[in-house]
Amino acid sequence: MIKLAVYLLAAGVCISTVYGYENTKAHPAINNAIISFGENYLADKLPDKNKWRITSDRETYGGTGVTNSGYSYATYSEGTLNLTLLQWVEHGGYSADEPELGAAIRHFYDPTGHTGGRKYLTNRGTSWEWLYTLDNLLHPQTDAIEWAMGDTDKGAYNDWSLKAGKKYLAFAFELSDEAEKRMCLAKAYRCLGEVLHNTADMACPPHVRNDSHAAPLGYAWGELLGSPDPYEELFDPQWAADYLNGKGDPSLESFFASATSIRSINEKLAQFTNHNFFTEETINGAGYQPLSPINKDGDYPQPQLQNLDYDANDFTFYRRFPSGNLVKLCRDKRIFSLRGTPYVDLDCAKSQAAELVPNILCAGANIIRLFLPQFQVQIREAVPNDYIKGQVVHVKSSEYPESILYSGPIDLIDANTGRSIEKLNCSTGEFIGRNPKFKNGDQLIARITLGGFTIESPVYTVTGPVGSTHRIGFQVRVDGHLLNQVATPDTSYSYENDADGATFSSSGDYIGGFASNTFTASYTRTVVHMQTNGTISAVFSSDKLKIISLIWTETTTTQYYNKTVNCTAVNIPLSYSYSGTSIYEIKGEEAKNAITSLTVVQTAAEGLSYSLQSWSTDWNGQVYASLTKLE
Repeated sequence: MIKLAVYLLAAGVCISTVYGYENTKAHPAINNAIISFGENYLADKLPDKNKWRITSDRETYGGTGVTNSGYSYATYSEGTLNLTLLQWVEHGGYSADEPELGAAIRHFYDPTGHTGGRKYLTNRGTSWEWLYTLDNLLHPQTDAIEWAMGDTDKGAYNDWSLKAGKKYLAFAFELSDEAEKRMCLAKAYRCLGEVLHNTADMACPPHVRNDSHAAPLGYAWGELLGSPDPYEELFDPQWAADYLNGKGDPSLESFFASATSIRSINEKLAQFTNHNFFTEETINGAGYQPLSPINKDGDYPQPQLQNLDYDANDFTFYRRFPSGNLVKLCRDKRIFSLRGTPYVDLDCAKSQAAELVPNILCAGANIIRLFLPQFQVQIREAVPNDYIKGQVVHVKSSEYPESILYSGPIDLIDANTGRSIEKLNCSTGEFIGRNPKFKNGDQLIARITLGGFTIESPVYTVTGPVGSTHRIGFQVRVDGHLLNQVATPDTSYSYENDADGATFSSSGDYIGGFASNTFTASYTRTVVHMQTNGTISAVFSSDKLKIISLIWTETTTTQYYNKTVNCTAVNIPLSYSYSGTSIYEIKGEEAKNAITSLTVVQTAAEGLSYSLQSWSTDWNGQVYASLTKLE
């Protein structure tokens, strides 16, 4: 038992130090810089009417965060924290390394699959790192990207992955309860912070070159018990802000800007870093003398010392990058100004950061671009002293292929003054307001404000109907036949007297107006020797989304016969539109129930009288209606 305890203590000490940069300061600072850069970068790159900014939001959001750092799940803890959204992103930079035992080893990704196609960490930097072979306990053979993305069986164990973050962000838009929205936002932004931690690691050379670099005693004494990486150990968190306006690789920037998946961005950044940068233990090639890497797993084809520019004056190997940066990759000055084994010092680390940090920022900004779901807010109809109606449409993407139906507040804004007119409520992507406070000619904007998002509709000019004149259309299918009223003035009839059904065809405009919720109209049509007179009366529900009852009477007179058609229907769902003729249908049994009566009586000139004996609706039966303004 004592021996096992010693082993586990050693594992805790060594493994806990195998993480990129330093999670309490460096990663939060990098995430902060990504947000600052990203807000400006995305200002003109998000879809029209979509804006995003969290640095100015001082509100706090309660969510789950790390409250006590620890080596294992037994020694670390999580609890409720109240942080701003920016702080949640910063916290994600920190929490991604907690608890440290497992997280440390899962933060390596070799894009080359250099060791037998394996992209997760396999390297053992020191003799005691055989403890890493306790894979079943500490190391599930998971690479950094699949862990951050959460899109594989192994990555699915990560509760704070990209997959989880997108789920929480979708919930924030769909849930109607404000407290639940805020909690989901906190979780979503923590997840984003952990994904951006992975992005930073993909621009940290040891994390993409299978280079374990445990340093339990820190960099100064690291070689006594470990193999610290100079770039990681010497990285100054201030560099994240210092290189905020630095130049990155133009081909990378182009790739990031056109990327359609977050995974592809981090993979591309890892490939770039692996191909262009050494770690101290993977320096390779012909310098002062042929050199094999200290790390036996680090024999990578690029870069090679002999392919770099060497300056004998400062004993430094340089590479000129497409960004224009002249980067110090390593130097080989030893005692008495003699050349020896190359190494990476503070000056080299800072020079490398000048190239790597801008690429992190650009990659991170485009990850945010893809992480943010996009929406279109549309005002469809607005009638003074009556109603306003609109919708929120989710624009699907590769990261969000399933529809997100927004529920929550909509702020109605005067486009000219910027003042808020009133608050509307949106439910599952649709919003409607009754008796709104605007008049004909006003210009309106509908706006969503949520968790850093500001999404607006195009400016909508209120153009209500002329007076109270409207057109109503109504159609009934009986036993597969039509009793039809649409919007053309032509008319014709055919009539069959039998016990099973009848066929009717009619057309014309029902033009009238409202008195309270009752619409009435009458019409007259004359075609050659045929004259048709009709009336319609429809009682609408208070929200005008249903016809409670409809009575339609039409009489046709010719020199040969007179015919009267009466139809009564109830509870017809209505697509109420002032901008088109969209129609809402009810069918089958619902249609049968809606049509309460249908009579047809025809009297011939000779005095003969015919009437419809019976009628029914089958499953093809339908009732539909629409109300529109008169164009």
